[in-house]
Amino acid sequence: MAEQQQQQKKDGNEYLLILPDKEGSLQTRLKVRDEHLLRAKTLTENGTWIFGGAMLSHHPTPSETGPPPMEGSVLVAVGASEEAVMGVIREDAYVKAGVWDLEKVRCIPFRVAIQKGK
Repeated sequence: MAEQQQQQKKDGNEYLLILPDKEGSLQTRLKVRDEHLLRAKTLTENGTWIFGGAMLSHHPTPSETGPPPMEGSVLVAVGASEEAVMGVIREDAYVKAGVWDLEKVRCIPFRVAIQKGK
């Protein structure tokens, strides 16, 4: 546990990000999703992002068809500061395509206490 805390201090601080989508941006989200996920994989592998995923308006039932009802994202990121973390966010495909509503983003200082596989 002490080793993990030392690693966190060395790599930066953790932040919980709540990134709502702009109203009506689902189709745009779907168009750039592969680009977003490719970058997200790289950022996760290098330790910049710890985990992330889509926020849903509800869990789809088995009879629902079409894309999941995504309405934003949540992720935990690591960086020297909130500004550094937001700099990484601003380079994301979802921002460049106008999916995430940056005016409504919440970037909250956070510390992971438990994590599967750690």
